[in-house]
Amino acid sequence: MRTFIAINFGEELRERLSCFNGPPVKGVKWVEKENLHLTLVFLGEAVTEANLKAVKDAMRCFAGFRSFELTVSNTGAFPDFGRPRVLWAGIEKGREELSGMYAVLRGKLFKAGFMFEDRFSPHVTLGRVGKKPDNNLIYRFRRHSFAAGEMIGRVDLMESFSGPSGPAYRTLYSEELG
Repeated sequence: MRTFIAINFGEELRERLSCFNGPPVKGVKWVEKENLHLTLVFLGEAVTEANLKAVKDAMRCFAGFRSFELTVSNTGAFPDFGRPRVLWAGIEKGREELSGMYAVLRGKLFKAGFMFEDRFSPHVTLGRVGKKPDNNLIYRFRRHSFAAGEMIGRVDLMESFSGPSGPAYRTLYSEELG
């Protein structure tokens, strides 16, 4: 099962983040509004029915964290705007809380035997860029500011699977923040 641990957003924030989703644009595939989230840890195929309990146990660490405000503002691109492959929205308020949550979760998952890429850069992936994107769109995206946010009070273990119109996600487990 292909899994990740994420913060899912409410309707209002997803609506604000999907403002570039419209008619198809040359060279950019936007993430569907209902799939917008912030990934804390991507576990890939590492989670099985046999070790699912260990992931849930590790996620109980979130009870030690308080709800917090998360705000999204700036935009960015991986690797950079000169040759973008991924377009993202950056986190302004809530970075410290997210980094703390990631550090504690990472330690719990490593102790449970899970291996994953050990880097964390809080962002929300909004689109994937193909060959020869519309430079006008990239310019407008780069200058955009979302200035949106919401209170975060829950973290979810998500399963990713192929749906009829692309990736689809299902919540396997949720842990409330303390």
